[in-house]
Amino acid sequence: MYNQYRQMQRTIDLAVMREREQGDFRRHVHRQLPALHRSIQLPEGDSALHLTCFAIRYVRSVPPWLHQLHHQLAAADIDFNPVQVMIDQCLERMSGIAGERPQLHTLVPEAYLSHRVMEEINDRLQPLCGAPLLPMDPMRANLVIRGLLNEKHCEEMDSESARLGRAFMDLKLDSEMTVALILCRQRFSHDPGEWPDLAHSLEFGLLTPGAVISNDTVH
Repeated sequence: MYNQYRQMQRTIDLAVMREREQGDFRRHVHRQLPALHRSIQLPEGDSALHLTCFAIRYVRSVPPWLHQLHHQLAAADIDFNPVQVMIDQCLERMSGIAGERPQLHTLVPEAYLSHRVMEEINDRLQPLCGAPLLPMDPMRANLVIRGLLNEKHCEEMDSESARLGRAFMDLKLDSEMTVALILCRQRFSHDPGEWPDLAHSLEFGLLTPGAVISNDTVH
């Protein structure tokens, strides 16, 4: 049932291996640095390397998070098909040219779309179970990744994620479905190792109007 997530993980592993050998994404990020939004505060040292390492962690979190979201919705008998279509399309685009290892820069936009979709669904379902369905805070991470991508493409992916989120807008759950959703959520929440805190893993901060988000350390 979940072969798609293993396939996605294998694709990511191949892309990371290629990046470590060739450094294409790191060079791309280095070229992007002058145009990076001024709100993104980079650490001292090799900023391109810091951003590349963060992008890898961001991409790698997608398969397990989607897998667990799928498991939780299935436990409550909530239709996962709208997200399944998105996953199938992402996998097709991630696969790239047959016989060639995928490149990290082709996976990062797909990861951004996936994180935005999960964020939308989280927001829609939180009122139904009284707490975030997924114990994550991807907002700052999404903003950083967005700074590395084409703005027009990001706007298109934001629109697509909002459209998918609307599929869960008027969801009605009976008491049995609600209990199943909450119990399944609690089981996953008790294993924090499955949910890397992307916001707190930033080695750089984001300046917001009237405030500065402090730096944290990547472990």
